[in-house]
Amino acid sequence: MEPYITFTQIKDYLFSPMTTYLQNIYREFTDSCWKGEALVAGKQAHESIEDGRYSQRKGVLLGKTAYWSEMNVGGKIDVWLPEEGGLLVERKRLVDRVWDGDRAQLYAQYFALKEEGVPVRRLAVHSLATNRRFFLPVPGRKEKEWLVGIINEMRSRGGGEWLFTRAPDARAERSIYAGLNW
Repeated sequence: MEPYITFTQIKDYLFSPMTTYLQNIYREFTDSCWKGEALVAGKQAHESIEDGRYSQRKGVLLGKTAYWSEMNVGGKIDVWLPEEGGLLVERKRLVDRVWDGDRAQLYAQYFALKEEGVPVRRLAVHSLATNRRFFLPVPGRKEKEWLVGIINEMRSRGGGEWLFTRAPDARAERSIYAGLNW
């Protein structure tokens, strides 16, 4: 079986392979040793989902663990809202557009939920700071091939070799992970 990859690792890999590599190293340390203010704020933005405070509405899925067995990819989704037409939402503290990593993360979540029989008909990235949603089309064959290619690229490189496979995206210098990159 192929190594397990999380939804977040896919996003982070597209953001900056170096970030993914260093997060795996720092994971063993206390958060305060390596997480800066912005990264802590981002984690706090997800706390209402993790502890179930975001919504009490019946049928809403919050922080659900999902698994895409075809690719051995999984993790937690933020929110699935049946009353909004089966809307899958990935919440971010502050975004001004959808980046490839965000798109890949949502697509992987979509395929995991689809495999589990959850009817996802819409996708969105939600910026908490601006209360703005960025909608994405439901992925088709072409988008799935793109995502599978990224996952296979990650696996073919292995942990340390991720550093040299692709350049960080344009946000890396001003991101919450900038302190992890050298």
